[in-house]
Amino acid sequence: MDPIRPTPLRAPAGQGHTPFGGLRVVLALLVVLQHAVGEFHPAHVAPIGRGFEAGSIAVLVFFVLSGHIIDEAADLVYRGRPGAFLLNRLLRILPTYFVGIAAFLAVAATLYGLGFGLMPVEGRPLVPSDLWSPRLLLANLGAVLPIPQSLPWIAEEPRLMLIIWAVRIEMMFYLVFFALLVAAKVSGIAVARVLTIGGLVALAVSLPGLFGGHDSALADAPFFVLGVAHRRLRVAAGDRTTLHWAGGLFVVALLLSMWKASGLGTGLSFAEARSGEVALFLGLFLAFAVLNNVRLDAAGLATRVDQKAGELTYPLYIDHMTAIYALGLLLHDRSIPLVGAAIVAGVLFSWGVASISEPAISRLRDRVRGRRLR
Repeated sequence: MDPIRPTPLRAPAGQGHTPFGGLRVVLALLVVLQHAVGEFHPAHVAPIGRGFEAGSIAVLVFFVLSGHIIDEAADLVYRGRPGAFLLNRLLRILPTYFVGIAAFLAVAATLYGLGFGLMPVEGRPLVPSDLWSPRLLLANLGAVLPIPQSLPWIAEEPRLMLIIWAVRIEMMFYLVFFALLVAAKVSGIAVARVLTIGGLVALAVSLPGLFGGHDSALADAPFFVLGVAHRRLRVAAGDRTTLHWAGGLFVVALLLSMWKASGLGTGLSFAEARSGEVALFLGLFLAFAVLNNVRLDAAGLATRVDQKAGELTYPLYIDHMTAIYALGLLLHDRSIPLVGAAIVAGVLFSWGVASISEPAISRLRDRVRGRRLR
């Protein structure tokens, strides 16, 4: 028997819908909360706003979820079709991102035309010519790609999406996973074996960022490995070989993930370690693990609600800052009620944009997938 080749994978135990949509919305709302607090918190709660980064931890849990879900999709939906896998991932990321850029520029141009000035962005401030600049659009396309962000044509332009760094890391993971699927198909080696080697390499390359006193995109690799290993453990069907290699990767990835969540890899001392963030990460990871064992009736109301919640997550992640920046431009004030108003505005604006764009994107993805997900 191949020392790391598992028996054929089976679908997770039980039938029905796994309710990840609600968890994904909670994670997205934590990101919105962090940004709303950053924009509108009054002075007396500023230390609290800067001291607990719930949204940053939510992004790390998103990476874990992504590892689990992408491995499941590649195994159950795209087996032997790495090209379709990558195309569907690109269709998940890029069209919604492009719509988000268009929505940002439309809102920014409208407010500027009404005399409110230009909305803030990362990097240099916007100038009126940016609102119709092909160079700015090209730079923001480059911002979502896993390429050096120090390239002049990217670095010199303002960044319209505050959170695009996380999407860029997702893109990097998708491309690596695609390369591993291609390697397995071309070589004839079992996907599980290729993923094992890829997971070991990913953990190894993450170490300089985790222990070198500086942050880097590679330092986020353990979260994706954790998600993939968790999923492989669930479908091991009692196979000891799978349990051994997936279990080992799971334990190491979990420890490294906790290290990253604590901030120790960014130069903090043990006395400064963010214990609250570690606790939040573990709590959210536990919620993810528990939900993995829940199955809802595929045709039931709870499933439909959960799916709708999940569908809103990525547009909410992309579009909420447009509403928050616009509100900040209109209301030059800071208060707890404004934090709440910013959260509501971010959700409603994102829902409005998604209701226009997402149905067409979903239909296109269904064609690539070869079936409609229900």
